[in-house]
Amino acid sequence: MDTYIEFFEKIKEYIYENRENKRCLEERLPLTIHNDFEIALIGAIKQSFPNTEIKLCLWHFFCNLEINRKKIKWDINNQNEISLNILKRIKTLCYIDLKYAKAVFNLILEDADNSGEDDIHFVKVYFKKTYIDKFNINDWNHYKCFDHRTNNSCEFIIMFLILNLILNQSIWKFISVIKQEEYNLNLELDNIKKRILKKKKRELNHLKKQQKNIMILMI
Repeated sequence: MDTYIEFFEKIKEYIYENRENKRCLEERLPLTIHNDFEIALIGAIKQSFPNTEIKLCLWHFFCNLEINRKKIKWDINNQNEISLNILKRIKTLCYIDLKYAKAVFNLILEDADNSGEDDIHFVKVYFKKTYIDKFNINDWNHYKCFDHRTNNSCEFIIMFLILNLILNQSIWKFISVIKQEEYNLNLELDNIKKRILKKKKRELNHLKKQQKNIMILMI
């Protein structure tokens, strides 16, 4: 964790020393940092950037569930409907409103208690100890999250930047590549948000139309 903290503190020093238009340090710190459930990194983020939101990668979350399911030889198939249903409900905890997430998990716990030994072991011994007790559910819950839900795109960008750093001998060319990529990513994000809002608007208009038809039938 100390290495991460030292790295983050160096970033903060650089931002402070090179700030533009006299903007304060807090305005230039990251709003969100994505990572893949690395405890040391999470601790360093909380210490160096206490006001920064942490979001944990859903791809790693689902992969870890599958790896540990196989490790304990928890049999999931179409014939084992109870266990299959428990696993599906665990996965949906990433997407439901945080207000209900813990209540839903308690219901899953009850079902596991009334089910087989493998269900109890996976839900209580593995999932609860890891994702409820060890990690903060706020960090891996992506309800209302329209931005990145996985690290995949971030990891691709890192590889892209490393490759460009190797190919571009000049640091100024490299900085130019970064600025262009940042511009492209911002455009892409704006387009994604517009598509989501357009879809939500269509759904809302559809619901209003249904409600109007119901009111007409009631009259």
